[in-house]
Amino acid sequence: MDGSRSRKRGNHQYYRILAGLFALLFLVFFVLNLVLPDRTLSVREKRMLTAFPVPQADRVLEGNYSNDFEDYASDQIPFREFFTDLKVYADSLVGRNESQGVYRGSDGYLLEKMETPDETVVSRTVDAMRAFAELFPLPQQLVLIPNAVSVLKDKLPLWAPTADQEAFSAQIAEMLDGSGIGFKDLQNTLQIAGLDGVPLYYRTDHHWTTDAALACAPAVLETLGRTFTAKGELLPVTSQFSGSLSAKSGLAVRERDTISVWQPEDEPVILVTDSAGKRASLYSWDGLESADPYTVFLGGNEGLVRIETDRIGGGRLLVFKDSYFNCFLPFLLSEYETVDVVDPRYYSDDLLMLMRQNEYDQILYFYNINTFSADTSLALVLGEAIEQAGRK
Repeated sequence: MDGSRSRKRGNHQYYRILAGLFALLFLVFFVLNLVLPDRTLSVREKRMLTAFPVPQADRVLEGNYSNDFEDYASDQIPFREFFTDLKVYADSLVGRNESQGVYRGSDGYLLEKMETPDETVVSRTVDAMRAFAELFPLPQQLVLIPNAVSVLKDKLPLWAPTADQEAFSAQIAEMLDGSGIGFKDLQNTLQIAGLDGVPLYYRTDHHWTTDAALACAPAVLETLGRTFTAKGELLPVTSQFSGSLSAKSGLAVRERDTISVWQPEDEPVILVTDSAGKRASLYSWDGLESADPYTVFLGGNEGLVRIETDRIGGGRLLVFKDSYFNCFLPFLLSEYETVDVVDPRYYSDDLLMLMRQNEYDQILYFYNINTFSADTSLALVLGEAIEQAGRK
């Protein structure tokens, strides 16, 4: 009897100590969150971290603010990278092949899953595009690039859950019907290129390769009413690229990736203007020595980049894009006199003024599906211009 009571007292003491440790740990993290400043950039993950979400009435009423805050808390937790590595190690012990939304696939590939799109977010984006097309009735095209999770399905772990990108693409095509905006999905083009042995995606990064961009150049130019006639070669510039998926997930990959750039035979004379000034090259060679070698393309993501060429009479193209466009841009330059490139995630200037000061011949929306399905910045940038035009 006394032994039983002694064991109960021991159990109670154990649970009190355990509860005390959890309370102390919670207090430590609470204080650290208050004391430590929010981080804006994850060098390891090569991405911007979520800032504190200011409560907005529409986000709160729609029930989306809690998701915004969860993203913020997840990004800003102290010792985040340590806990990510710890989770990856624990998952590996039980045979799990997923970390931070990234699957460990076959042949050394890491594949980013597609989350189920928020229908409200997608509708806002498409509605803004339709309204912008009405405001500026000139030829407009949307090009969607599927991600590795769709094109390289055979490399996914068995039963790995992910949203259907082909179904999403078909949905967008239907939503744009009657808008005057042309639509091109590159799923089939990429699959055919893959069968021909073209390396389509990096093993460690979420981007497509320059090889894949080159394989799709004829189809994209045809969508724009042009013909891809440029000749040249792909030149490897580094074979030591370890990309964002490896960094984000903590999943180790043995092989490094190779980044190549396009070197045309008949290279146009160009002038590139961005926030850093003017230069005569699309490539930022210093980027190869940085934490993110992919910034060799355009120097990374800028709100607005203007490229002027010696192709007089080639016309003016305005591009709204994500980072998939950065390695694709060189394939357009033999066809256009001026290409203005807007990344809505970083654009804070007056879009309406940009439109009215420049006589664009065409507009191109160029996005990978994972980004387009979750993006809110394009709708904001287009919406501001539409609202501003309505007041004038």
